[in-house]
Amino acid sequence: DLSAALSINQNPAPTGSNLVYTATVSNAAGAQSSTPTLAVSLPAGVTFSSATGSGFNCSHSSGTVTCAGSSALAAGSNRSATIAVALPSNYSGSASLAASATVSGSITDSNMANNTATLNTPVQLRTDLSVVLSINLNPAPVGSPLAYTVTAINMGAGQLSTPTLTMSLPVGVSFQSASGSGYNCTHSSGAVTCSGLSTLAAGGSRAATVNVLLPANYAGSANLSASAAVSGTIIDTNSGNNTAALTTPVQFPGPDDIFANGFE
Repeated sequence: DLSAALSINQNPAPTGSNLVYTATVSNAAGAQSSTPTLAVSLPAGVTFSSATGSGFNCSHSSGTVTCAGSSALAAGSNRSATIAVALPSNYSGSASLAASATVSGSITDSNMANNTATLNTPVQLRTDLSVVLSINLNPAPVGSPLAYTVTAINMGAGQLSTPTLTMSLPVGVSFQSASGSGYNCTHSSGAVTCSGLSTLAAGGSRAATVNVLLPANYAGSANLSASAAVSGTIIDTNSGNNTAALTTPVQFPGPDDIFANGFE
C-alpha cells in the first residue's frame, strides 16, 4: 500500500521567487516492500530547475518530473524527492498553482485511492513601485506659481499594479490644482491624493502635476519641504523607494528687485 503526499515551501507562492515542492511516498506498515516511482505534474507557468531525492533517479520532460526508485521501500518507511521551480516575476497565469504527485510500485498496490496527491497553492502577485518628485523652479521665487511633478514607476519585470500617489505640500504655499492622466486627484489640508484609475504595466511610469502658489508675502522657512509616496494594489517587494522628499530653496527678492518694482 503505497501513498503519495505533496507539499510546497511557500504558501502563498510569491511571483519572482524560487519554489520547492516535496513529494513523499510512504509504504504502509505491514505491507510488502515495493520500489516506488513518483510522477509529479508541475503547475503551468513555472520553470523547472532541478529534482533530486535519495533513492530516486529524477528526470524532467514537458512539465512532468519522474523520479524512479533505485531500491525497494520497506513497509512502514517513506522516501522523498524535492523539485525546485521558478515562478517568474511576470507570471500571468491562474490565481493558483495546481500540482499533483502520483506514486506507483513494483508490485500490486492494495489501495489505489491514496496513490495521488494534489496541491493548489495561491499565487501572491508582487511588484516594485517607486516614486520621483520634482519641481519646475529651483530656487523657488516668492510670488511665483510652482508646479510639482510626482511620478510613479513600475520597476522592471513585476506585475501590473494600480498606483496611488500622495503628496505633502510645503508649509506656506497655496494649493491651486492637481491632475494627471490616469489619476483622480483631490486635495485636503495640505495633502494631495491621486488615485490611479487603471493598472501600471511593468517598466511603465505615470505622472501627476500639482500646482501651487508661493505668495509674494511668503515669510516662512528658507526652504520648501515637500514629500511624496506611492502605494499599489499588490504587494511591493521594495518599500525603500516608495517615498521621495524634495527640499527647494526659496528665492526672496533682493534690493535691486525691490527698487525695480517701484518700492524705493
